[in-house]
Amino acid sequence: MDLSDAVFVYELEPGEGAENGIAASKEGAVILTNLKCYLLRADNGVKKVWETSYKSVGAKESKEGDETTGGGLAWGGGCSPSLTKDLVMFTDNQDPVNLIAVDMKTGEQVASMPVIDELPEGTQVSVENSAIVYDDGEGTVSTIVCNWFGAGSIYVRKRNIYLPGL
Repeated sequence: MDLSDAVFVYELEPGEGAENGIAASKEGAVILTNLKCYLLRADNGVKKVWETSYKSVGAKESKEGDETTGGGLAWGGGCSPSLTKDLVMFTDNQDPVNLIAVDMKTGEQVASMPVIDELPEGTQVSVENSAIVYDDGEGTVSTIVCNWFGAGSIYVRKRNIYLPGL
């Protein structure tokens, strides 16, 4: 079987890697790389609808004497994008970690705020799973972002983040 008419590739820039997950909706496939968030659609090939750059500090390592074993397996946001009807949400794994909300239709960043920022000084933080997102359909989007640095330890913590009016 010849798949050349059915398999299409979107080539990333050198140094850019798709190490995180993919989320899909009727708008297309949202892909978070280590440098950008994309909305791609299949249209007799791969069509880039939009791209949004973001900053990240990448993978994180345990320090000597830490009671955790490390985190930040992927360079970039660390999480897969989470979707609502109107938003794409992901983290950047900076210090502190920020939750970023992007408009699903335009790719414009509409909000960014620190999360997991109230932990004791020196606490290692790394987000490795998708944020849990709930959209009440009336203008309030609730999100839970978890610190997965040293996952499996008793030190994994969470914080509820509310982005009213988005």
